[in-house]
Amino acid sequence: MPRQNQISVPAVTIVVPVFNQAQFIERAINSIITQDCVFDIKVIVIDDGSTDDVRNILKKYESQIYVESRPNCGQSASLNYGWSLSDSEFIGYLSADDMLLPGAVQKSVQALIDHPDIDVVYGDFISIDKNDRKIRKVKASDFCFETMLLELDCSPGPGALFRSELLESVGVWDERLHRLPDYEFWLRVANVGKFKHLSEELAMWRVHEASQAFAGTSFERANESYQILERFFAEQTLTPKVSALRTRSLGGAYLLSAQLHARSGRFLTGLKRLYLAFCYDPTRIFKMRTYHIIVNAIVQKSALRIFVRLRDILWRKDKQQARPKKPSDLLGN
Repeated sequence: MPRQNQISVPAVTIVVPVFNQAQFIERAINSIITQDCVFDIKVIVIDDGSTDDVRNILKKYESQIYVESRPNCGQSASLNYGWSLSDSEFIGYLSADDMLLPGAVQKSVQALIDHPDIDVVYGDFISIDKNDRKIRKVKASDFCFETMLLELDCSPGPGALFRSELLESVGVWDERLHRLPDYEFWLRVANVGKFKHLSEELAMWRVHEASQAFAGTSFERANESYQILERFFAEQTLTPKVSALRTRSLGGAYLLSAQLHARSGRFLTGLKRLYLAFCYDPTRIFKMRTYHIIVNAIVQKSALRIFVRLRDILWRKDKQQARPKKPSDLLGN
């Protein structure tokens, strides 16, 4: 079917790739379609072969959004396909377990219109648990290409919007990647484009037991960080200043790989990656951030599980205390 018969041509398109997120997908969709925005918003949901109740849930929204179900092929492929259906000037994406805050689209699109030299707009966000309870506010950093290369800091988070023409100049997400496809994409964008940080909360990012914060990382995915940067420095046209950052950047990439391997229980491999990180960038031996990352790799997942479970216990206790008492409770036995 021709593209023009599938969707209209809105001002902004947000693609939501979903795989087995029946628990959260409605909240993600509602957070977009209820945006108070003077611009037309088109929502494209790509069901990536879900086996839970996602398909039935999406049927309720077929008059408001465009839905397509495909065989499972991964987040990157689903996102790329969704973007290929859009003719919008501005596009973005939202993970199926995240949510936009009210006014997010209006503020982001207006910023892109007001600043024609800016290619990407992103804001701060709030991390939440599976019950939408706030964990903490996350203040995104102002964009710095050097920091992105050296510390693998991916400033654009949930709710980021960008000009669709970027896909023509830098390409889409790399479908070979599963752990860091967003970082690799923003890296290519940063080499040619400009970013603007809106210093206000635009989205909510969910942490739960099926998210990457909890899940272990496969051997291949834990190696993506240095593979991405090796390809970037080998294949992209770079300024001399950026090219000069190669070895230090690979030091940071191997440090992240060490963290992911250790967090997944592969401590010997983690030590090997840590050794390579110091070989590429010996100055990291003297940086406190290095040891923070090492400690985080060992205790972060367990600490996060304990924190979330404690919150669940306290939340249930608060609900029980707030529950109206029955007459028999007031009268006693």
